[in-house]
Amino acid sequence: MFVIKRFIIAFILLVLVCGGIVGFNLFRDNAMKQFFATMKPPAATVSTMIVKPTEWTPGVEAIGTVSAVRGVDLTVETAGIVKDILF
Repeated sequence: MFVIKRFIIAFILLVLVCGGIVGFNLFRDNAMKQFFATMKPPAATVSTMIVKPTEWTPGVEAIGTVSAVRGVDLTVETAGIVKDILF
């Protein structure tokens, strides 16, 4: 009789622990969904420059190493198709 009582108590505690873990995960997932549903994306940072037309030198013959002082990386940050790059 004592062994059966211990088994029942252990089973009840196991069910409570497992139920608590599952309940916590469901609560956490629901809270995360609510948080991200009301969260607005940050505003996109855009910078502009005024360009001046200059004469283009078609090429320079040289021997050596060239490293750019300034550069640009183009990446896709929004859905759509790039139709024109106006520069």
